[in-house]
Amino acid sequence: MDRYKAAAEGARSKGDDRKARMHQRIVKQYQDAIKSHKAGRPVNLADLPVPPGCPPLQGSESSQQNFMGVLETAMKLANQDADAEDEDGPGKLAKPAVGAPVQKGKAPTPPTPGSGGNTTQGSRLGLKAQQQLDFLLLRRQAFVRAALRSKQMKDMQGAAVHLRHAKGLDQMISATKGGLPVDITKVPSAPVSEEDYSLARTRSSPRSSEQYSSLMELLRQQHQVITTLMTTLTAYL
Repeated sequence: MDRYKAAAEGARSKGDDRKARMHQRIVKQYQDAIKSHKAGRPVNLADLPVPPGCPPLQGSESSQQNFMGVLETAMKLANQDADAEDEDGPGKLAKPAVGAPVQKGKAPTPPTPGSGGNTTQGSRLGLKAQQQLDFLLLRRQAFVRAALRSKQMKDMQGAAVHLRHAKGLDQMISATKGGLPVDITKVPSAPVSEEDYSLARTRSSPRSSEQYSSLMELLRQQHQVITTLMTTLTAYL
């Protein structure tokens, strides 16, 4: 920070106000980082510029913070996609465009049930494609959650593998949304967390029944998705 302060003062003395402001902004970044560190908040050292000739800032917190940020961002995107699919589910009409121009001399005609103006994503894609999209979104969410669990258990290698699988499904999801065929057989198997099937060994544990019920519900949902998907695929083969 002191080097950037000196650089800002030197640029100001030479009349280079633009460079002085640039260095001053970097000084402000360091000051904010110091305040956050003193307040006990995590600091991402990778965001701080390094003065020329100085070694890069190193610290375990930066790598962990960056990795956690990637996982949280991936989880947020996966949840947003799933929420969007729920909102566009069957039976819900798309919102009409606001402020759409109307031709003069013609009254706006209401949409008919067979018109393609206000159609849901499910009707646009078709039943088979919609089921594939739901399956891919659920599978990506499962990988992102598995990556978060691995990160919490300090298993960075496992978290990276799960995150790589989740990112690998992005292209298939985009292709399905675009109406292109995808090969479901190439989708990686769903990750299984130890928490999903581990039951308490003692009868005194109050969570054993709850864990067992959660496991059975998870298996039932997966079986229903697979059965529906296989039935659809068989009908189109």
